[in-house]
Amino acid sequence: MPFSEPKTAQFATLFRGWNRLEARSRKDDFSSGLAAATADPLWALGRQWQMQEMKGRNAGTPIRADVTYEVAALNEIRLGDQPFEDIDETPVEVQVERESVEWDWRMRIRAGQHFERMAPDLVDQMRDLCPVVKPPEDSEEWINLDYASRRFVLFMEGRAINGETLFELIAQGAVPEPFAGEMTRWYGSLYWQPGRNASPAWKPERLDYEFALRAGAPAAPGSLKAGSYRNGSIDWHSFVTDGSAAAAFKTPAVLRATPVHVTFAGQPKPRWWEFEDGAVNFGALDTAKTDLGKLLLTEFALMHGDDWFIVPLRTDPNTLINVREVRVLDCFGVQTPIARAVDAAGPLQKWQVYALAPAPGTAQPAAMLYVPPGAGTREESPVLEEVQFARDEDANIVFAIEHIVPNQLGDPARGFAAHLEAQRRWREHLGTEAEATSAPTAEPAPDAPPPPRVRYVMSTKVPQNWIPFLATEGDNTVGGVVRRSVRLREGAIVSTEAADELRPIAALSRLLSRGDGAANLINEEAVGRAGVRVELRRQRMRSATGETHVWLGRKVGVGKGEARSGLRFDEGREIA
Repeated sequence: MPFSEPKTAQFATLFRGWNRLEARSRKDDFSSGLAAATADPLWALGRQWQMQEMKGRNAGTPIRADVTYEVAALNEIRLGDQPFEDIDETPVEVQVERESVEWDWRMRIRAGQHFERMAPDLVDQMRDLCPVVKPPEDSEEWINLDYASRRFVLFMEGRAINGETLFELIAQGAVPEPFAGEMTRWYGSLYWQPGRNASPAWKPERLDYEFALRAGAPAAPGSLKAGSYRNGSIDWHSFVTDGSAAAAFKTPAVLRATPVHVTFAGQPKPRWWEFEDGAVNFGALDTAKTDLGKLLLTEFALMHGDDWFIVPLRTDPNTLINVREVRVLDCFGVQTPIARAVDAAGPLQKWQVYALAPAPGTAQPAAMLYVPPGAGTREESPVLEEVQFARDEDANIVFAIEHIVPNQLGDPARGFAAHLEAQRRWREHLGTEAEATSAPTAEPAPDAPPPPRVRYVMSTKVPQNWIPFLATEGDNTVGGVVRRSVRLREGAIVSTEAADELRPIAALSRLLSRGDGAANLINEEAVGRAGVRVELRRQRMRSATGETHVWLGRKVGVGKGEARSGLRFDEGREIA
């Protein structure tokens, strides 16, 4: 605010100045200013009134909370369409995903070398009974054996024990004890695997897993159902409730504890001169108009962050918790019951977080919280198999593109290179048979007309690692009513290397060609516009009991969009 104008212009030029409303320190020591010392307590009360700190109501501090809750242990699991069975101490992820490990040549030699170290006196005898023998060169096994595996087999022939044949003898009782039992325990410790190729929970027609959990007898309630599990992490939001689970809850228990304030990074401080954490900036959140969740979180953190209390409630993993009542006792001796959000009168008053949703077609269940098993962080190997399902709208076909496939040594290889090598091996096999029957070609007559300049192409070629899936008509029964639907059935690209034989090019991945988990018939809705990516990896996890689990599991993710195979039919091409 400037001074009033002086009477002389010379005085105004020499002594003009301004007064500032804010404080300005003329010293380097700010301790006295930050102390906020005042000689007038009424001024401090006025500041509190200005900041609306005198409008508090019901200001009793909670000193005790009585939580009435009940717990139900989930001790049975159902994988896919299989019956319910008991859950052991194995993590749920392992039981859902694990599948059998196939015998490759490196695994055969590894098992044989382990037996040689364990029983050196039986090495010569077992090499005669379980030899490593090269397959006959005219057999299909040798044709399908890649070049790297051929060199490995030729090097190991006569020098090692075939572990697969050794375990066949163990199953027949032809291997003496204690070596048979030691080998069985050693092989069982390598992988956690079931008795079938793919997990019973794997649904190839949907390209995901399906399983359910429930409490066992004598009072078997409705189950928690995971109708679509594909991301490799089991948590409470993976499930929906299938019916009422109230019959499995035990006798209600009461927890008495002292509530404490909720704390988080960047929380507003209750003291006037205390600064917040500068590492958290809620004002820098990238929030759009439709991001209601972020807006609610920001409002809660900035306006009501120090008004919430928490009561720790501990329970065992893999259990259901149902909180029936919460009563809070404050410092004035007043008890306040806190009603559950699910029991509110109208739908606008209901607000739930971490509550299980009901399955489609079932009634609204009681508010329950599922505590998943406390498994540690999993470790994943490089991709062993990768198949991309993508739509080709030009050809009106869905292709399963084998990007990564395993060779006969168990090592991952590029799918395109593996198919080219398979084609080369088949050409070599056909070339050895065609040499004896080949006949010299006849020369054209001198008066013969010139050859045509246009060549008719029935269909263009696509990469051999692109497996087609054709749309077929199928039946889909929902609630006893048969509905017409479209299903994608696996086809094949035909090889024309031999003139008198049309050989379909087979898939090389486990997902498409081998075992009962092969996806040979897929629902059309399973492959969207973005496509689907299915990977097979080795997984490693340490459970809550400290035991290490290694298994083979699949993970399903989003693809890379539509594909262009270049497939065309009935084309005429000019011959250069």
